[in-house]
Amino acid sequence: MTPLKCSPSLLAASQNHWSWDPSEDQWYGVVPRRGGPPDSIKWFRSTNAFQGHTVSCYETQTPCGGGGLSNTVKIVFDLTIADGNVFFWWPPVDTPPGTVSTRNKLQNSTTRWVLDPAAQTNSWIDPVEERREFSGEFSRIDDRFTAVKYNHYWQAVIDGAKPYNAAKCGSPAGGLFNTLGHFTWDNTTTETYWAGECGTFQEPAFIPRAGSSEEGDGYIVVLLNHLDELRNDVCIFDAREIKKGPVAVVHLPFKLRLGLHGNFVAQSEIAEWKARREGEIGPVRAATEPLPWQKELESVGGVAGVNGSSVPSN
Repeated sequence: MTPLKCSPSLLAASQNHWSWDPSEDQWYGVVPRRGGPPDSIKWFRSTNAFQGHTVSCYETQTPCGGGGLSNTVKIVFDLTIADGNVFFWWPPVDTPPGTVSTRNKLQNSTTRWVLDPAAQTNSWIDPVEERREFSGEFSRIDDRFTAVKYNHYWQAVIDGAKPYNAAKCGSPAGGLFNTLGHFTWDNTTTETYWAGECGTFQEPAFIPRAGSSEEGDGYIVVLLNHLDELRNDVCIFDAREIKKGPVAVVHLPFKLRLGLHGNFVAQSEIAEWKARREGEIGPVRAATEPLPWQKELESVGGVAGVNGSSVPSN
């Protein structure tokens, strides 16, 4: 949880809905997948900072003697973290009105945490790794490696050492993400591609190469904003060679709105899902009763109010 707070008393006084609290810790919660009581949630705290978007997350087990794995499971959680308030339009409550007009100058670090579900709740944690060389955001991975150990990730990066033509382009809407970056956790790859003094990138997406199951073997598709021309290009890069520049570019004669969090879906997957909808699964329909696992939860005295129902537990 990011240190942005909502106060009923401030709302009643017509103040901002949210305010940044520079004295509050950042928080992380580990929540049981199903059926756990509220006190089974484990909370972890660390130094005040603004959490960004997740890179990825997976579970890991500690090796033990004989080449096996122990029962000790930990959670590896990677994300970008800024060293101050990204949402500058929600300043601390004691900020004088009219004094916040520009965004804060912040550094985003790609940060790795290891969370131990067996630890005491409210435990203090420190990152096991912080990557400060590049200020990145909107990280993406090879989606086939979601929730398992991975190595490659790509980001939109702010490179303040590169020139930006503010006189020609004005303030860069969405942030000065003037570079596309490709990195690996084993430090074998650090490569970037600069958009030029009048360009910025939006969030990338990964496209796997047909017939390949190797991590990172595929393409990166990303929108390039031409801020001086008010139009976009669709750029396609070899995912493991982005420093060489795009292998294909679609020049759009118009400007697209800023967007984020898109995914590539192969036509074969769309066709397969359509066939399942027309066959075994059937069309989308409103739920008429709880799902089987929800019924089981109710039968063992679980949580009342499943799916909005008011049926009490036995």
